[in-house]
Amino acid sequence: MPFRSLNSSRLRFGMRSLLLGIGLVAAALALWTRPQTVETHRPDGTLLARFRLQRNWRGELVARGPQEWYLPEGGCYRRQEVQGAILRNGELQGDASYGDPVYPAHRPPDPPTLDYVLWLRHDHIPISTDLPSTAGRIFSYP
Repeated sequence: MPFRSLNSSRLRFGMRSLLLGIGLVAAALALWTRPQTVETHRPDGTLLARFRLQRNWRGELVARGPQEWYLPEGGCYRRQEVQGAILRNGELQGDASYGDPVYPAHRPPDPPTLDYVLWLRHDHIPISTDLPSTAGRIFSYP
């Protein structure tokens, strides 16, 4: 049996094949981690929240950017910049950096819904006793 050189038994790749492989891996990573928008809906089908998310290396959807919550009538009542919270069961959970919440001008629900009141309490916004009477008018928190 003739002696074979060590180099001839190794796999050899050309520069073109190497660059093509690197390009395919880069394209797959770009598609995997691209930002996406996910909407969650209430049981009646109305929009509840719109999240801006991106996949991490474990495949979890992680908040990256502005998140929005909506009233059943369709108006956005709360926006907040969130970085790092993981979307689980339709909610953002876990340690993250949260920006200050912004309540754009909106029409409060009449009567106020439970999720609406819980967000106001969570953000330490004093809830006025005349909140239901302001429903129907454009309203904004400071």
